[in-house]
Amino acid sequence: MADEAALLKGNYLSQAQLATPHDTPSFLRSAVLRVVAGSMLATAVMASLCSFIDTKYRFDCVLSAAVCFVAFYHYYKMIEIRFQSSGVLKLQPPGTAAEFGVPTKLRIAWQDATVDAVRFSDWLVTLPFMIIELHSLVSWHVYWFSPMVSVLLLIIMVLLGAYVRIGVDELVPPKKKGDDFFIRVTGLVAFVLAFVCLALVICNLLLGLEEDPTLGYVYVFSLPWLLYGIISLVAIVVRQFPTETYPEGLSVFKDISYGILDQFSKGFFAFYVVTGAMGVQDKLF
Repeated sequence: MADEAALLKGNYLSQAQLATPHDTPSFLRSAVLRVVAGSMLATAVMASLCSFIDTKYRFDCVLSAAVCFVAFYHYYKMIEIRFQSSGVLKLQPPGTAAEFGVPTKLRIAWQDATVDAVRFSDWLVTLPFMIIELHSLVSWHVYWFSPMVSVLLLIIMVLLGAYVRIGVDELVPPKKKGDDFFIRVTGLVAFVLAFVCLALVICNLLLGLEEDPTLGYVYVFSLPWLLYGIISLVAIVVRQFPTETYPEGLSVFKDISYGILDQFSKGFFAFYVVTGAMGVQDKLF
């Protein structure tokens, strides 16, 4: 009883018994994702309801609702992983021996790979709907090719990005010598091609847009897509410095950065569409 009472004195987070090989508690990691998930769900419900209000915005509201529901589902899965409820290579509580001889450092790296795999499946589903919705808002304006070509390019972009992250682990060569050149070259080529696909899609949407019915908001909601590539590039650069596991600071940075971008490009974009359907867009924007 005395030992239990001692644990309650002072800041309990600083107790030696609660020390872990990872610095950020799971409840904080999952909290970041819960904020995004909650916002996605709220805007998904709003967009669903507004699809019955105004036929002018019905198509856009349906697309926004679909995007936000899919994003909510994927963020729910990421929350399970971060909150240690996914059942896949969990990080053990303080004082607990690792199960099946899997080191904690490997568990940390595996968890991040699993979260990123969920992200790519989210983008693979939501990005095609989002580019169609953006073209719809600018009266189906195109510069080079049809929106369906943009959909195809975005699918290719996500698959190339998944190869860079999952296939070659952000250009980090394996322990086996001789594969360094293949890993780095193919990973770099895939990253460049993915960026080219994204650039083509954005240029096809924005170039030659003389009469913009969104008053510039189509630029606001499309150009930030480039930041996803910048975050990926930052991760690649950081990973080139040898570490024993996936850098936790980089992992937290990605959770927060991708969360902000997803919330803005999906949740806030859906809210923008909802305000148009409800007739208050001019007052809020």
